[in-house]
Amino acid sequence: MTPKPTVTVTSKAPSGPSSEADEAAPVPTLTVRATTPNRPAAPAKTPAAATEASPLCVPDPTWAARQERNRAAREAQRSNMNIAINTAITTGQLDEAARLQNDMLALEQQWLHEDQLDPEPAC
Repeated sequence: MTPKPTVTVTSKAPSGPSSEADEAAPVPTLTVRATTPNRPAAPAKTPAAATEASPLCVPDPTWAARQERNRAAREAQRSNMNIAINTAITTGQLDEAARLQNDMLALEQQWLHEDQLDPEPAC
């Protein structure tokens, strides 16, 4: 059977009859002290321990370079698709322009999804 925590309450109330002179008297105080037997105190965090990286968290040094390559490739692909859309509109192939526009929107949604699956490393 584990011992239960105990709470000690101490109260100091003013004594004696009430009068105008008692208005300057100190306000009653209440002290509460709680103890939990057989439980060690939590260790305090030291500044060094708080800033240490977790051994499970290994930063990816190639993440930024990979993101930049993706950005450049995506921008080139977006420009090429815009040229194809404008060419289709100019030549009167509106169905082809609509298809290309739809393909471009779907591709951008795919890129957003890929970016969510590869977030920036937190450590």
